[in-house]
Amino acid sequence: MNEVYSVSELAELTKVTQRAVRLYVERGLLAPLRAGSTLCFTPADVEALKSILRAKRLGFSLEEIKSRQDNPSPTTANDWAARVRQIQEDVEHELADLNRHQKHRS
Repeated sequence: MNEVYSVSELAELTKVTQRAVRLYVERGLLAPLRAGSTLCFTPADVEALKSILRAKRLGFSLEEIKSRQDNPSPTTANDWAARVRQIQEDVEHELADLNRHQKHRS
């Protein structure tokens, strides 16, 4: 028998709130099975949610994540790689600014 998780179990496994899980379903980022009105998540959904959370930590919006899910082309992958590089540059710039401000305060 395949393993199936409830909203609360998925939330616990991925360390997010049940509300967040429902939001991702509502936005079409997760497409669980349904048993009546009960949402049922598979191990593939667990991995999909982990991927969504990684993308969010990298600074991608839910709309960007959904777009990538809908269009998983090599061009999209290149766009994402460019976006990650831009985020890295932005973070490095912010860190340099913080360091400069710290030195001026000392």
